[in-house]
Amino acid sequence: MERWQQRLSYGVSDLACNLVLTLMSSYVLIFYTDVFSIGTSAAGSVMLAARLIDAVTVVLLGIAIDRTHTRWGKSRPYFLFGAVPFGLAVVLAFWAPELPASARLVYAFVTYTLLSVMYSLVNLPVSSITPALTTDPWERSLLVTTRMICAMVGVTIVSTATSPLIETLGGGDDRRGYRTVAVIIGAAAALMLLGAFVFIREKVPAKPPVKGDVLGDFKAMDGQCVLFAMIGVVFYIAYCFRGASILYYFTYNLQRPDLIPMIGIFGTLSGLPALLAAPYVLKHITRRLAMFLSVLTYALGTLLLAFGPFSAALYGGLVLTGMGFYMVQMVNFSTGPDVLDYCRCKSGRDIAGTYSALSTSISKLSMGLGSFGVGLLLKYGGYQEGAAAQTTQALGSIKMGFVWIQLLICAVVLVMVPFYRLDKEMPAVRAALAHEGKETAR
Repeated sequence: MERWQQRLSYGVSDLACNLVLTLMSSYVLIFYTDVFSIGTSAAGSVMLAARLIDAVTVVLLGIAIDRTHTRWGKSRPYFLFGAVPFGLAVVLAFWAPELPASARLVYAFVTYTLLSVMYSLVNLPVSSITPALTTDPWERSLLVTTRMICAMVGVTIVSTATSPLIETLGGGDDRRGYRTVAVIIGAAAALMLLGAFVFIREKVPAKPPVKGDVLGDFKAMDGQCVLFAMIGVVFYIAYCFRGASILYYFTYNLQRPDLIPMIGIFGTLSGLPALLAAPYVLKHITRRLAMFLSVLTYALGTLLLAFGPFSAALYGGLVLTGMGFYMVQMVNFSTGPDVLDYCRCKSGRDIAGTYSALSTSISKLSMGLGSFGVGLLLKYGGYQEGAAAQTTQALGSIKMGFVWIQLLICAVVLVMVPFYRLDKEMPAVRAALAHEGKETAR
């Protein structure tokens, strides 16, 4: 019972984050352009600038986590102190007050930056806390599986329910609909994070940090550590292009906005069988092979979506991209603690916060680049905000962001994956850390 309490509480922490992340990645750009009346390039620039600021603050946060020592642990206190500000930031970002054009731009920048920073404050500990929960590889796989299933639930809820809720709760007023949905999601996320603080326990003793030696923490990340982080980040750039362009693609290219809820059902829940099987699969194949097959599955699904509104290709593409994405995430999050163990074994340092911050910082930039890139594509394609139909050039720009750029980035990731070589090193690393634990116990 205690283990399942730990697993579910850990999963709920990421469920809270994914409720908000999905709202940010899939709805904020179209909210800015079609509801808050900000131009496409200006909206993309706001989001990129906010991510640049957030990318710096998240590194500072990671350094702070590695230097946090409380009776609650290193990462867990951030759930307590970040939950309520995070929920309020969600509401402010989607409030859309009546303002002049220049003031709207400033408001969007300030509130989106605030939301991005608050998201980092509660999400970075979700990753940095994993090595502190257990040293057992099997238990780590189960923890990450539970986390990913809960994340999937969050993505499914927002992808499936947000558009109908905006219409229903807004009563034809999209501005009011977005506000109401933001209040619901912000409150739910805050309550879940507070619950995670109450029930999660950090069980693995942390090494005390070397005070003031921040540079040493970054030096402790060797080439394999950086490579693995970059594999996940580069793939995430592709997913950010998808998130920023998918509503445009279904609305204008496919002319089927009614199918948007299917993104959540077919494109998300399809990952559930893969996640349930993942702990058993990862027992029999290397992490490198698992990552390669996962990215390849996602790329094939994206290619199928290029064939338009043909039902078999559409639903097949959503299923394959859902399976591929969640398998990539599963491999990424379950292997991350192994990479940190490897760094700890080589350097003698606990750098979970710094490592998570570095990968998260670059991921933040990826989200900004995805939104900025799609914004530029829309601008130069001649996209007309709120128009019932778009020009052929605008449709081509949307498809470029949703399909072809994603496939190009996936090809880059598939070239990177074979250079990851830690699978053979991990038995020796685990043995060394187990011996270190026995010496510490004495």
